[in-house]
Amino acid sequence: MSIKNKSEKNNNQNWLIIILIISITILGYGYMNYTSEQKAIEAKKEIEASRVREEKAKETRKKLNLEYCQFEAENDYNNYWNAQCKIQGLNKTTDGCSLPKYIADGIEERREKALENCIKLYRQ
Repeated sequence: MSIKNKSEKNNNQNWLIIILIISITILGYGYMNYTSEQKAIEAKKEIEASRVREEKAKETRKKLNLEYCQFEAENDYNNYWNAQCKIQGLNKTTDGCSLPKYIADGIEERREKALENCIKLYRQ
């Protein structure tokens, strides 16, 4: 084999190696780009899922706070009614504790305002 043939063969092999290196580099870059995009997509999905969970938790807290506020309003109403019964000298067990209208109306109005306030606070 002549020196010229060996030189051409080495040249061809060098070009093949260069083309192979370039191809591997391009494929590697493409793969890295693909995995990077996949990670970005997964991160966006996780952020959205987290936002949805937070929104549901916020709604649940608002609902529980509303229910607790309403419970407290009813509890205060009953306690105040019973306290007024004692002040009026009425026994809830024997008298049924029917308060005079002017007292009962005031207690009812206080209860309604408390319940409305709960709705204003927790139904936004």
